[in-house]
Amino acid sequence: IERNIESHETIGLGLVARGVASLDADERAAAEESFGRAVQLAPGLPDGHYGEAIARHHRELHELHT
Repeated sequence: IERNIESHETIGLGLVARGVASLDADERAAAEESFGRAVQLAPGLPDGHYGEAIARHHRELHELHT
C-alpha cells in the first residue's frame, strides 16, 4: 500500500526543480537523472515526464552538434 502519495508529488516537484536548475546550468546528465527520479517517484506528475523529454532533447541536440 502506497502511503503519503501527496508527499511523493512534493518530492517529485523538488526533483523537477533540481532538473530545471541543472538544465539551466547546462548539466544535461544531472538534469536527466533528476527528471528520471521524479518520474519514478511520482509517475502521475506530468512535470517530470515533460522535463525528462526536454532533457533528452537537449542531449540529442548536443550530440548532433558535436
